[in-house]
Amino acid sequence: MILEQGDAVQVDHPPTVTLLVHCVNNRAVWGAGFVLALGAKWPECRRHYMAWSTHRDPASLLGQTLFVKVEPHVVIANVCGQDGIGHGSLRLPALEQGLKHVAVLADRLAGPPRHKQVLVQMPRIGCGLAGGRWVDVESILTEVLHRQRVRVRVR
Repeated sequence: MILEQGDAVQVDHPPTVTLLVHCVNNRAVWGAGFVLALGAKWPECRRHYMAWSTHRDPASLLGQTLFVKVEPHVVIANVCGQDGIGHGSLRLPALEQGLKHVAVLADRLAGPPRHKQVLVQMPRIGCGLAGGRWVDVESILTEVLHRQRVRVRVR
């Protein structure tokens, strides 16, 4: 896993395929934090999230991941790891389940035997407005992505 300074919405150019991961809530609320940068750069990401999360049972969304292809080599992974909004809304088991979906897609995009470059990139998900602790999130990232040999960059 690579921790570095930088803008998490700045992605590598082809041939690298970037899965840009962030943590969303299960209440169809998109209005603060990292989603503002995502929505400004790729407005369709917000539209897809709102259509996906509106009028659904919030409990059914936890642990699910909505993938939105926004450029030929960029896919946004909306990982539903928050039950509600605000400090204390992060649910680590839901975040872990959603990141497992990311790992599966990363493996599929890399192809056999990992002939394509795939990068999972994210900010410190779940540790801002949701109130999670980085040590806990990093442990999940290590277990789910890094140990599966998925390249991870946290900005």
